[in-house]
Amino acid sequence: MNTQTIYKSPMGEKLMMEFYDRMLTHWPVNYTETYVETSFGMTHIITAGESMSPPLMLLHGSTSNATTWAGDIKDYAENFKVYAVDMPGEPGKSTQRRLSWTNNEYSDWLIQVLDALSLEKPHIAGLSLGGWAALKFASSFPDRVSKIALIAPGGVVNPNMKAIMKMVNYASQGEKGVEKTFRLLFPNDFESQEVKEFFTLINEHLIIRTEAVKTLPDDELRKIKSPVFMLCGANDAIFNFKKAMKRLKKLVPGSSSQLFEKGSHGLVSMAETIIPFLK
Repeated sequence: MNTQTIYKSPMGEKLMMEFYDRMLTHWPVNYTETYVETSFGMTHIITAGESMSPPLMLLHGSTSNATTWAGDIKDYAENFKVYAVDMPGEPGKSTQRRLSWTNNEYSDWLIQVLDALSLEKPHIAGLSLGGWAALKFASSFPDRVSKIALIAPGGVVNPNMKAIMKMVNYASQGEKGVEKTFRLLFPNDFESQEVKEFFTLINEHLIIRTEAVKTLPDDELRKIKSPVFMLCGANDAIFNFKKAMKRLKKLVPGSSSQLFEKGSHGLVSMAETIIPFLK
């Protein structure tokens, strides 16, 4: 089993987990924490909502974890049985083993999670890296997804590597780097002391991946059978979503997109827009 660590020190891991648990004390709905075993390591999941409601799996973005969904979880849990997953190799409670972005490891991991939870065909909502993972999974296992909601997803078009390398460089610039990262991801005056604290911890303690997810080829996207809804930010510094909307519409019949003129890569509180599509 891979024993790699994603943290610069044991103290860094301790501080990240303390922050994680502190964020859960503010979780606005009742929840349980579950672990399921996969061949890649243990996967941690926060579950909420009524057991008889339709299942919805939430996949967060890179350098993040399931607490990303704190602002949306109340709305989702009122309509679905929600499974907010800590993705492997990210600063959550799942295995620290980082899966490859160049093969099918993410899909093979996710199918094991679904099987362990006895989820035959859930909805999946994915943010950034989570959107890439959702599309990758739906192309590998097209009969195991109901609907897919994407928020600023990777994998549809090539990312802006200049912006990504800026964020990597900002990670070594202390408090100023955090402010620069915030302005890049949230240029429309989004304010959150918790998010700023999280970025500070990430910059100080996480070994950040410097590569980017691979754009999914045409033949993979064409395998997707599920309805797909993509939310895009016109001011996104990472991806060109006008190109993404055109490509998705061409390769995934029946897909739809919504462009937020003042939106950026850090789209927040999207549940109100996503829930009508899923229902």
